[in-house]
Amino acid sequence: MSVNLLVWRWSADYDTPQKRKKLKVGFAEVARAFIENKDNSYFGALDSDGFMKELQGQYGADPERRPFIIETHPECLVFNIANRDGLTLVPAVGNMAIKHGLNGAEV
Repeated sequence: MSVNLLVWRWSADYDTPQKRKKLKVGFAEVARAFIENKDNSYFGALDSDGFMKELQGQYGADPERRPFIIETHPECLVFNIANRDGLTLVPAVGNMAIKHGLNGAEV
């Protein structure tokens, strides 16, 4: 079994807590919309270069040797992480994403 971590940047319509509160949108809504392939308006342009560079520095550049698999989508990244590593890697990768202005939610 595994856990998935969705990483994205908010679109301009949702890029402040006030906007999200007014529109009643949270991380769970984004995850649900992504899973159901419904609404991608939550996603802004994904600029993940700095994040990916730090990620490679921490976990290596070889995808075969990393403790996760990354699915790349135009507007987001999905990390597939083994359950045994989830409790440590989800917060580690999520915090790294936050440092680069991105968000993370388990899906």
